[in-house]
Parts: sequence; structure tokens; C-alpha cells
Amino acid sequence: MNHPFHASEFGEAGVPRAELIRDAMRERFARVVDDYGPRERSIASLAKATRLLIQKSTSTTTTNIAAIDEATDLLKKAVDLLAAGPHDRPYFGSAEGSLGGGASAGFFDYSPFVGLLSPLSPPLEIDLIDDRVVARTVYQRQYEGPPSCLHGGLIAAGFDEVLGFAQSLSGQPGMTGKLEVRYRSPTPLFEEVTYEGWLVKVDGRKIFTEGTLKAGDRLCAEASGLFISFKTGFGAASMVDASRRADSSEEVEPS
Repeated sequence: MNHPFHASEFGEAGVPRAELIRDAMRERFARVVDDYGPRERSIASLAKATRLLIQKSTSTTTTNIAAIDEATDLLKKAVDLLAAGPHDRPYFGSAEGSLGGGASAGFFDYSPFVGLLSPLSPPLEIDLIDDRVVARTVYQRQYEGPPSCLHGGLIAAGFDEVLGFAQSLSGQPGMTGKLEVRYRSPTPLFEEVTYEGWLVKVDGRKIFTEGTLKAGDRLCAEASGLFISFKTGFGAASMVDASRRADSSEEVEPS
């Protein structure tokens, strides 16, 4: 598939930005826990343990109330250990902004779908194969919608993530403008599923993508996404400024 580039979309030494972004994606997708520094490795271990805790707490059928209460007390102690802070993120911006060079690689690390530092992520194991973004994972009980099936909203969010990477192959990444999902068959939990996303065409600032979600050879869902490329001079830094103006309040603890 030929991907059109705008003549002005070049980086250093005349290399097309799409090629630079493709190389950056391969490097970031290949990142493993051992590539982190000591602090990030500890955060990754914390995220993994929390992920497992969420899985067990949403699937346990124990009637041992004392065990549940003890686990709750231990969790409260863990929260107290981390409560002192400071609390913030070491990056700002979006997936699209980071691929465009506007934000640090921290987005990938904390993404709720691919981030090894996020306890919310399954995580998706993502790769760039030829001109397709391929993401694999096994969803567990905490992601359930219908019995033993993946929640439809998470299917859509997964497509937004995968197609968000695919649109960056245009060399002029932007933000989601429209996402359409067609559900073909139930998406199972507890077995590997595979997302694929690819760039279809670019029309001015409009970037068109498509993708599939399969369990083995069975098609579970299809998606098409329209992304709008950033205007010149607008990127992650602009989003950070807007966010800070809109919300200067401190982080609020959940009740």
C-alpha cells in the first residue's frame, strides 16, 4: 500500500517524517521492562502487581471474609506509602503528539492499553509489521462485558489506540475525529486476540484508517477511523498549556 506524503513533511537530512516516525514506533514498541531505569522498573513491578490484584479481586469467589478484609487493610497501607507524593506525570501530551515529536516517550509507558507502567493496561503487545500496526493480548475478567466476553466499549477504545498509531504512519499525526466500530461476533476473554490497523489515505489534514479485531481466524470487529492532523504550530505543548489553563486544581482522591 502506498502512503501519500506531503512534500513539506521532512525531518533532518531530508528524511520523510513518516519514515522517522516509523523508526521511532519500532523502537518504542520493542521496549521491555529491563530497558527502564531503576525507578521505572519498580513502577512497572507495581503496575504488574496491581494489575494482577484487579484481576483476582474481580474474579474471586472466596467466602473467606477475613482474607478479603486483610487484603483491604494491606491495600490501604500501600496507598498510605504512596500518598506523600509528589503526584504527576513525567510527560504531557497524547499518543499522536508524542509520535509527532511533541511529547516524551512517557505516553507509551503510561498508556491504559500498551503501557507497562499502567495497571489499567492488559497490556497490548504491539508491533509494526510492514505497514500494519499489530497488537496482541489476552483480556482477563476485569475487562468483561457480556459473560466471558470483552466489553464493547473496550473494543472501541482498543481500536482508537491501534488506529491512532496507524495514522501516525502518515507522517503528520493528529487526533481522533471519528471512530466507527462494527461488531461482528463476540470477543472472548482468556484467549489471545489480535488487532490490526493500517493507513488508508491522506486527504489534506484528514487521515483515514481501518482495522480489524480477530480471535484466531474469527473476525470479532472492524473499525474505520478519521484523524485530523495538527495545524502547523499546534502540538503537545499547546495541549498542555490549554489543559493547565482549564484545570489548575490539585488531584482529587476517589471517595
